[in-house]
Amino acid sequence: MRVLWWTYDFWPSIGGGEVIGAALVRGLRDRGYELTVVTQVVNGLAERDSFDGIPVARFPFYATLEDREPAAVARLQRELRDLIREFRPDLVHLHTLAYSAFFCARTIADSPAPLLLTRHELFPRAPESGALATRLLKRADWVACCSKAVLEDVRERFPEVGPRSSAILNGMAPPELEPTLPPAGPPVLLCVGRLTEQKGFGLAIQALSRIRGRFPDARLVIAGEGLAAGALKREAAELDLGGAVEFSGWLAPPEVPAAIQRATVVIVPSLRSEAFGLVALQAAQMARPVIASRTGGLPEVVVHGKTGLLFEPGDADGLAEAVTRLLTRPDLSEAFGKAGRARALERFTGERYLNDYDRLYRELIGSRHDELAPEPPTVPPACA
Repeated sequence: MRVLWWTYDFWPSIGGGEVIGAALVRGLRDRGYELTVVTQVVNGLAERDSFDGIPVARFPFYATLEDREPAAVARLQRELRDLIREFRPDLVHLHTLAYSAFFCARTIADSPAPLLLTRHELFPRAPESGALATRLLKRADWVACCSKAVLEDVRERFPEVGPRSSAILNGMAPPELEPTLPPAGPPVLLCVGRLTEQKGFGLAIQALSRIRGRFPDARLVIAGEGLAAGALKREAAELDLGGAVEFSGWLAPPEVPAAIQRATVVIVPSLRSEAFGLVALQAAQMARPVIASRTGGLPEVVVHGKTGLLFEPGDADGLAEAVTRLLTRPDLSEAFGKAGRARALERFTGERYLNDYDRLYRELIGSRHDELAPEPPTVPPACA
């Protein structure tokens, strides 16, 4: 069974979402699927490449649309149609509604393969890319969502998608590093992710200024890179927290578990809806309690009062109170961490994630083959 895996980015070393995708591709390959990955050109990576023997074709989707040159758009569409014609996929699995999806919509029309669309994000408050999103969601034979929150979001905006949609919760294999108790010494709070306004790391800085009234040696480590780095550093300086906030820079995926291991508590203070919350899952795998915003899919990963604590988005006082509660109750913090790890190993495994997609692939491919199969001939009674 041949699957065309069409994604926004395929750079397995960059972060959690890409690591999950790479693991799924590898797992499907091991189960007998033949895959080709179609993705965006990335500086420093070859346009024609392979990942563990799986072909990866990178195209300049963004640059082509930005140039607004009709001849270049037509040329890229021809290249994609040639790839599809040569590969003859039994299924097209689309992982994005961003600019590369424009070319997907234009080039799969002639393919008899069913279209599976996985939604990894919540829609912004303003409807996203109107016609393109609507066209692809209506065209899809099935829509899978990375959390129940995303599924509800899709069904609310596109009610007609409801009967052919489901949630396949993210899952990933636990790291080889075995979890330990938090190290002795000053409390270490950890935030991991892109340094953008939406991630709410400024809120964690504000909360730290309140927490240090009770725990004057508490520190905050912010791991990541992004456009908000300068603003966050200025905020820490203005609150006289320069020495208490460490900006450790971007962490490669294999480095994240060790960073979590060095932390006392992991904070996910997203200001706006988070589709799932992979950092919260990674923290749970390492038996660390998580304090997270009550938004999007985070409450599906963090069970309030059992594996961590939730607070209202944007509430610095609520965040500070939650952190203080755990720092004053190491026994509760340890219990939350153990419960979070047990739940992660039960509900959010890479094997379960692979099984769910394998099952859905087979159903979609089987259904389409049944539709295309010719009707059995009618045998006249005299010839029976």
